[in-house]
Amino acid sequence: MSAAPDRDEVDKKGIGQEGLPRRLGRYILLARMLGGGMTEVYAARLAEEVGPGRLLVIKLLPDASQDDPDAQARFLEEARIVLNLTHGNIAAAFEFGREGKRPFLVMEYVPGPSLRELLNSVRKSNDVLGIQDSLFIVREVARALSYAHNFNAPGREGRGIVHRDISPDNVLISALGQVKLTDFGIAQSICKGPWGPVWGKTAYIAPEVVEGDAPSPASDIYSLGAVLYECLAGVPPYVGQNDEETLVQVRSAPLHPPSTHRAEVPADLDQFICRLLARNPEQRPGTASQLEIEIRALLAEQHASYTEPMLASTVQRYFTAQDYIDPSYGDRIRAGMVTAGLSLDGRETTDQLLAI
Repeated sequence: MSAAPDRDEVDKKGIGQEGLPRRLGRYILLARMLGGGMTEVYAARLAEEVGPGRLLVIKLLPDASQDDPDAQARFLEEARIVLNLTHGNIAAAFEFGREGKRPFLVMEYVPGPSLRELLNSVRKSNDVLGIQDSLFIVREVARALSYAHNFNAPGREGRGIVHRDISPDNVLISALGQVKLTDFGIAQSICKGPWGPVWGKTAYIAPEVVEGDAPSPASDIYSLGAVLYECLAGVPPYVGQNDEETLVQVRSAPLHPPSTHRAEVPADLDQFICRLLARNPEQRPGTASQLEIEIRALLAEQHASYTEPMLASTVQRYFTAQDYIDPSYGDRIRAGMVTAGLSLDGRETTDQLLAI
């Protein structure tokens, strides 16, 4: 393997219009990933790594936001939160750094689709996600929420973390069937004042938050209930022609149970989801831990021995690695590694390049 290039060498060997690969501290950015919201997201590897090494994700605040104090504060708060969280159902963060004024966050790469991508693929196949698949995914997210809601880092204001943006986009499913909650970009400590008009996605916002109440563990539970509803029914519980209409429905429209869209949803599951989506937060399960217990019981009725490999089989029915990434992504990573002087070590296919 050739020696890892220095910053100038990498920057001169840019690929395409994005100037990749390029050096970022002790990392090499290999390819721009899809999505990212208010941040740029890249596939990266350690520059000094021997062999192909481990693929990482780096979230980088865009140039346009480097002088925006609110964007800087939100990014820094996300870093402070996720760097302290250690749970199997939360995408791990490893390091925080800066490139000039631009902060970046080094995170775990989860080789698989988001729940949004899975639901879209299932829908395109004129299929529905299995009830047991849905319950397992949501149970795993409930575990992540239970941990976050009870987390208390030394020196932090408030107790526990409210995610505030639970949606299918922020649930990742690995090729091995592991479920990971990600994107704590607008999360906050419980009892801490809100950032301002920064909300999650309208179809998953709890009605009390729409009315102006502070986000809480109960509002995260509502959002997860909306995710479970969509897994089973194929659509969120409330869908308007635009965000404003959706929010009006969240506040006041009648809730049609999932069985309205899918007859095989059993009555007890219908009732459970309607309770998760109750407009009165006190009518929902009191904690994410209680939610997990109740989902576990419902899952036992559907498939008592459901495991991660079973979810992996579901993912594999709809995806290969090439399906849940940019089609040119493997080629770009391969070219980036070669240009940056990193050995492929015999890995040629996209699946091999993305292997952990």
